[in-house]
Amino acid sequence: MQIYGETTPRSAISLTRYAQLIGYNECAFFGVAYEGNVNFACKKLWSKTERDLVQYYLSEAQDELEQVLQFPIQPTWFVDEKHNYNRKHMLMTDYGKVIAFGTKATSVISDNAVVDLATDPDFGYISISPFAGLYPYSEIHIFYPDTDIEIIPSNIAYNSGTLTLTITIPRCRLVAYSKMDNPDEGLIYSDNSNFQSTADVHRIYNDTVSQGKLWYRSNVCTSFCTETYDSVCAFGLNNEIGSVALDTVCQNQLCCSKNYESMSINYEAGLQILTKQAEMILLRLAHSKMPDKPCGCDYAETLWRRDRNVPQILTRERIECPFGMSDGAWMAWKWACGLELKRAGALI
Repeated sequence: MQIYGETTPRSAISLTRYAQLIGYNECAFFGVAYEGNVNFACKKLWSKTERDLVQYYLSEAQDELEQVLQFPIQPTWFVDEKHNYNRKHMLMTDYGKVIAFGTKATSVISDNAVVDLATDPDFGYISISPFAGLYPYSEIHIFYPDTDIEIIPSNIAYNSGTLTLTITIPRCRLVAYSKMDNPDEGLIYSDNSNFQSTADVHRIYNDTVSQGKLWYRSNVCTSFCTETYDSVCAFGLNNEIGSVALDTVCQNQLCCSKNYESMSINYEAGLQILTKQAEMILLRLAHSKMPDKPCGCDYAETLWRRDRNVPQILTRERIECPFGMSDGAWMAWKWACGLELKRAGALI
């Protein structure tokens, strides 16, 4: 359920990670007046508007890169992706680097879990017990209650003796939802009312129950206009390029005589690990789109100017670059072209 507004723009680089990449103090970045800020060069307090713009440009840059790469930069699910039917029951997915077949599933570990802000002045802790989840920590995600806004933890640990899951989150990443639009003077670091007291802890994973479908129209006259399907399993012939075969084992004797019209597939695809190079390319392309410099310090401004710079002498290829003529856009374009999946001539 979304009760706080629009869906957050999708980005493989979180705002927390963006602050780290530009060398910015997290508290200042999230609008918290922390006395230790004076020890950092990047200490000017950011506003929500400035953070929202960064989120937007990171998302826009990611969309552009993925159109060229032909695979998502971060794991992404695609549901009921339709393809023309062929008797071999083989297809090429719209995106490469297939991870698994199935649909995105979410289960509740703990909604409105209490965030302990009293034990340590610099961290918030979420403790869940008993916890017996035998799945990777990468499937555990923390959100502001009833939103898709994710809170990035610094550590997740499990004590098998006490069956306790402990999630550690730096205080400045826990700014209360109602205080995100921070005042110019910043939020007081020592005031617990400025920070989130509860959070939703969910497991997000791939559900393999529904993988593929063979679609047809019923032979019954009264329901001929109704399209229905037989569920099938999917097998990767070449997951890198997205070559897939759908299981042809029929559910019943009549299945093999049906006149299938189309096929669809559910799958997760994308980079499972965002490399440092991919991070930097995404950052540079986002900076090339930002009309105004990031505020706060010389280092952050230097990165922005580097990526926005347009040389005085340009080649024809540079002028025609779809991402733009700046250095950040050009580097991103060359990187994307070098990693673009070559799938046009692939046989399925």
